[in-house]
Amino acid sequence: MKNLASLSFRDHLHWPNGRGKPAMLIIDGAETKNGLPIESEIPTELADRLWTYRKEIAPPIIGKRPDALFVTTTGRPRTQGAVTVAIETAAYKHIGIRLTPHQFRHFAAKVILDENPGAHELVRQLLVHKNMKTTTNYYAGIDTMRAGRAHAELLMRLKDQSAAPKRLKSKIGGQ
Repeated sequence: MKNLASLSFRDHLHWPNGRGKPAMLIIDGAETKNGLPIESEIPTELADRLWTYRKEIAPPIIGKRPDALFVTTTGRPRTQGAVTVAIETAAYKHIGIRLTPHQFRHFAAKVILDENPGAHELVRQLLVHKNMKTTTNYYAGIDTMRAGRAHAELLMRLKDQSAAPKRLKSKIGGQ
């Protein structure tokens, strides 16, 4: 949360290929809790929104381009607590659930593992865990159910694929 609340356009958000292209989020390892750097591509749609916010929306309100991502109407950086409350309020207002910023991390892991049971390395990299044990301690316990669901879906797809030629033959033969 500390890293999120302290994001700045100068230090952390970069557009190496200009507007209309993905941006980069870069946080030096010296700034993170576990000492690992964070480097992530920001999809074009979100990058464009951040660009527009900094260049067009914020300046008329605060009188200048903000350096910090999260600022007050006076241009001062928002506190970590204020950013937390803003995120929780927005989540409740727009999707109707109470969700803390840290729970977004768990949600991201859940989405990945629901789609791809066993993808703990991907989750580890996304959440920038230093050790795979951290990832598996948090998320391996519910993989049995996910794996069973994925196996059942695979069996149904295989069943449908093997039945497709028979259905096609029966339609052709019946015409």
